[in-house]
Parts: sequence; structure tokens; C-alpha cells
Amino acid sequence: MSHKFARTLRAMKVAILLTGAALASDCTTGATADGHPAATTPASDSVMIVEAKAFMNGYAEELRAGDRAAMAKRYDRQGAWMVGNGRALKTSYDSIVAFYAGPAWQPPATFQWKDLAYEPQGANAILVVGEFAWAFAPGTAPIIMSYSALLQHQDGQWRLHLEDESGDPMVMAKVMASMDTITAKAKQK
Repeated sequence: MSHKFARTLRAMKVAILLTGAALASDCTTGATADGHPAATTPASDSVMIVEAKAFMNGYAEELRAGDRAAMAKRYDRQGAWMVGNGRALKTSYDSIVAFYAGPAWQPPATFQWKDLAYEPQGANAILVVGEFAWAFAPGTAPIIMSYSALLQHQDGQWRLHLEDESGDPMVMAKVMASMDTITAKAKQK
């Protein structure tokens, strides 16, 4: 791993943790009488984790089905951070909806979460970290991407406030070349 890549990865991890801490400290639901966020308990943590696992499983089903509208509804209505592979962009909810509705996003041929871990970040946020396997076309080997998300509880629902999807730069270059080949073949038909 290059020094620059490692430094970027550390910076992204710090950003995710700081965002989680900021969200946790800014919560009003679950607050104590003096307005400070209530501490989570092992029981509340386990409920949050069960809910977050259900959220992520539903998200995977929608990805596999290509349910664009349902996926867009999973994001924070105030916008979400999209980070990874050298980018960090706060994206409006309307832009997220437009992205999933447009031609730039295509559903995977196969998709699977791998080894997701869940860490509550206060009473209304949970950090999800792991990997996913995504195949772009039937019969092709999936690529493995690292994944981090910060889910925030809003209006009785979990919402994606931050997502980091990052791949090995060497693998991503091959994927992009493969996608160009697939696109060119499709245009020839």
C-alpha cells in the first residue's frame, strides 16, 4: 500500500469517526433531561444493531433487484457524504435520487455484503464497516470493495448519512477497462 493511499485511508477513517461522534453529540432524541444525548446501553445497542442489520439486508435486496427508488429513499433527506477513492463530496438528496434514476447507475449482476461490523455511535447513529462483492456483468468475477457507512436515525427510520466505497486502485483500473469493453460490445449489437 502506498504511503499516500494509507494516509488517505486514515483520513477517511478519522472523518467517519468524527462525523459519527458529531452526530451522536448532536442528537436530541434519546436525550437526558438536560439535553445531553443519553448513553446507549447494551440492550439499546443490540436493538440498534438488529435494526441496522435489517436496513443493510434490505439495501442489498434493493441493489440486487435494481430498485432505484427504494435505494434513494434510504439516504439522509439533508444530503449524504459520498467518500472514497480520493473523493469527499456532500451530495444533496435530490442529486442522489437523480443519480439512481439516471443511466449512470446500473444494478449489479451479483451483490453480497461481506463481514459487516456494526458499532453504535450514541443513541441515534451507527457505524457500519466491512466489504462488498459486486459483479458488473453476468459471468464476471466480482470485485471486492471496502465499505463504511454512517447510519443516522431520522423520523423513525435509519438513513445513510455517509458512505465510503473504496477499491484497490489497480483493480479499479482493470474494472474500468473491462466496463469500457462491455459497453463497446453492447453498442455493436
